[in-house]
Amino acid sequence: MRSLALTPTWSLATVLTILVVVSLIVERSIHRLCSWLRETDRKPLLAAVEKMKEELMLLGFISLLLTASSSTIANICIPSKFYEGNFASCTGTETDEEIKQNSSEGRKLVMLSVLPPPLRRMLNGLDGNNCEKACH
Repeated sequence: MRSLALTPTWSLATVLTILVVVSLIVERSIHRLCSWLRETDRKPLLAAVEKMKEELMLLGFISLLLTASSSTIANICIPSKFYEGNFASCTGTETDEEIKQNSSEGRKLVMLSVLPPPLRRMLNGLDGNNCEKACH
């Protein structure tokens, strides 16, 4: 998978233009539907469409917040006493054994070649001892 920096400008511009045009078409369609529902005096349907618009805007806002704060969320440390209790699906030793069995250098190299460079740098910067330093 090619990084964004190596993607041709015309290709990126085409994809973004299509996304913007589709978004505008959907927005104008919803607006015209609301206008038609007002003209034909269909208040319950109009209320339902308005509610859908509100929910879509809320979903978009939450998505934007999660995207903007994903690196901060990823660095939150939770002490082990909270996740090694009765509610954990498996113990820490079982998880460690599974990680050792499933890890291989080839798989890591393939995964690093697929990830875009900024994410690769972020993942390489995270180490397992980060929570140990902060929580203990």
